[in-house]
This record gives sequence, structure tokens and C-alpha cells, in this order.
Amino acid sequence: MASNESDDDFMDDEEYFAEMKAMFKTRGWELLTQELADNIHLLEDIQDIKDEKDLYTKQGKLAAIALIINFPSTLQRAEEEQDEGSQ
Repeated sequence: MASNESDDDFMDDEEYFAEMKAMFKTRGWELLTQELADNIHLLEDIQDIKDEKDLYTKQGKLAAIALIINFPSTLQRAEEEQDEGSQ
């Protein structure tokens, strides 16, 4: 736990998973992921790459977008692994 967190700020894994799932069901999450998915198409156009630095910048942006869009699946796998480990 970080030094600026109190005991009241701590949540166990079950509560964490529940809070994240609730967030994934919101209209805001849907809008965010749709916006990011739309931006992927703009970034995937390799004809606009000017140099190596631009290539790495686009790769980083695509990786960050993929991380966010795939987060619900990643969280689900983590929860399943935790459930298997606790049995």
C-alpha cells in the first residue's frame, strides 16, 4: 500500500474486480473505447510515417490504446486465475 493511502482506501481483489466490472458497463467506458477504436484506424496508416521517431510514437500510441481496449479481457483472465489459485 502506498504511503498516502489509508486503510479505508484499501480494497481486496474481489471488490477491485467488482468495481472494474461496474466501470466497464458504463456508457462512458463504451464511449471511450469506441473513440479509441476509431483512433486506431488513423494511427494504422503507415503512409504518414515520416521517420523512425514517428514510427515508434505510433507504435506506443497503438500499444496504449490496445491495453485500454483489452483491459476487460485482461481483468477477466486475472480474476479466473485468482479463482483457480484459491481452489
